[in-house]
Amino acid sequence: MIKKFINNNNLVFLSSSISILFLILIPFYELNYVFHIYNYFFLILCFVSAFLGLKLGSVNRKINIDKFKTKLSSYNKALIIINIISIFGLALSFYEYFFIRGLSFTIDIAYNRAKWDASNTTLFSAIVALTQTFSLFVLPICIQKNFYHNDKKYLVLSIFVFVGYLYFTLLNGSRLQIFSSILIQLLTYGYYYKINKIFVIISMILFIFFSGYYLNLRLSVYDSNLLDSLFFSGYSFTISPYDDYLEFASKSFFFYSLYSIYFYLIHGVFEFLYLVENSIIFYDLGKNIFWLPLKFISIFVDINLISNDSYRQGIFNTFAGIFFRDFKFLSPFFIFIMFYFLAFPSKKLKENDELWLFVAVPVSICLLYSPIMSGFGSGPILYYMITSLAIRLIFYFIK
Repeated sequence: MIKKFINNNNLVFLSSSISILFLILIPFYELNYVFHIYNYFFLILCFVSAFLGLKLGSVNRKINIDKFKTKLSSYNKALIIINIISIFGLALSFYEYFFIRGLSFTIDIAYNRAKWDASNTTLFSAIVALTQTFSLFVLPICIQKNFYHNDKKYLVLSIFVFVGYLYFTLLNGSRLQIFSSILIQLLTYGYYYKINKIFVIISMILFIFFSGYYLNLRLSVYDSNLLDSLFFSGYSFTISPYDDYLEFASKSFFFYSLYSIYFYLIHGVFEFLYLVENSIIFYDLGKNIFWLPLKFISIFVDINLISNDSYRQGIFNTFAGIFFRDFKFLSPFFIFIMFYFLAFPSKKLKENDELWLFVAVPVSICLLYSPIMSGFGSGPILYYMITSLAIRLIFYFIK
């Protein structure tokens, strides 16, 4: 099942979109605003454009495709290079987190989050984030290598490197990064091996508890808690808790956490509708979608990176929100083009070049999140995709 979805990433986007639609149709919330019908049509047009881009971009015109085989020596050389980069990135992380930002060695989320928010992001921070992200792909490379060559060389080192990355992610206090990091490992494993259904069910239950507990720790920095977040957080601007379900949820921390996740998942759609209906017509023309490369270019060239359309920034508004800030009602056209190219890794997988799996997995995660938030506006997800492309290049030069 996982292999089918990653090989056809339009199915990832479609399934995620239908799931969010289903959650929206469940009447466990109250809508704070009434939106014009044309905003709903525009939202649907953006989603259709994305799906068509993925569908047409994945069309495979090749026949009788041979399987691309990677030698064991190539895998091991790549693992040496990528582990070295990862260890270098983790060493830089150690210096930045503890000596520059002043974080605590213990996993004190409240203290570390406050310290993190009080410090500034610099070019050094970007280099740290990019190099440490290589740590996410050492285990996936080992999984693929072991499947074809039954070789566990560098596996123990790769496990330690990945655990090191998880440690720094836990210090940072980002649920999205923690979940995405583990998801990359599970999707790669599930591409080659069967994942036990009981493991999936238990993992989902643990995730609900973990999500609420972790969010509670973060909110304690602001003298808030999980219950208050349902009324006063960013995602409660367009929707409010439904009183009957809130009374039911109050009987258990598990249901509080589940309700919080529910709001987290659906609010982006209504934030997008609010953005379209109320945003002033400024065209940023790519400042938001390409913010990361522009940030690097601005080191050498004077570029104005300040968005003209700053209306409710920093709030999830589906994948379409970042396109709307850049191109307004021309967004569907640019969405189609961008998603057409996002289909490329899956297309290469169907051509039996499985080294593209390391790119297809982060792209699939980006598409999985698309009905909720934009991967193009998320630093971690962009780093995942950039790093995965760098890994594909490393294999290209080694081979």
